[in-house]
Amino acid sequence: MAVRIRAAWLQDGNIEVTDFPQDVTLDPDHPYVSTSEGNVVIDRMFEACMKVPDVYRYKIENDSNLVVRRLYQDKDVREECDLPKIVLLLESPHRDEYCNNRPCAPAMGTTGRNLDRYLVCVLSKIEDEIVDGSMVIISNPVQFQTSLHMILHDNEQRS
Repeated sequence: MAVRIRAAWLQDGNIEVTDFPQDVTLDPDHPYVSTSEGNVVIDRMFEACMKVPDVYRYKIENDSNLVVRRLYQDKDVREECDLPKIVLLLESPHRDEYCNNRPCAPAMGTTGRNLDRYLVCVLSKIEDEIVDGSMVIISNPVQFQTSLHMILHDNEQRS
């Protein structure tokens, strides 16, 4: 469901939404949303603690044939910064990249499953250019949630 709103940045960094549609129900338990005089104020959506960090999730082996190995656990991209890199640029985090309104990691839903399934096929097209031992970084150039899914009450309203 697309919702058209008007919003303004407040001096404290919060967002005030005016003309919020009456037929859209806000999550009454959301810790970052408050209402005042018919307007909705979204707190803390763009604080540093709400960024979804870039991760190092796959390692490439390219000896005689291309193999993509998923790491047991995502790693901070700064942990092994001396490795050759392949960076997958996504867009911005969606609802699957947040758990209990806190950032987790990029590509945690359908995108992540598709990466697991098809990454080797996609990379095989540039196999000759891939260095053995390369790390694959998943990155959202916009690291903050940019939709209103977290503040909406009903799953049917989430986009």
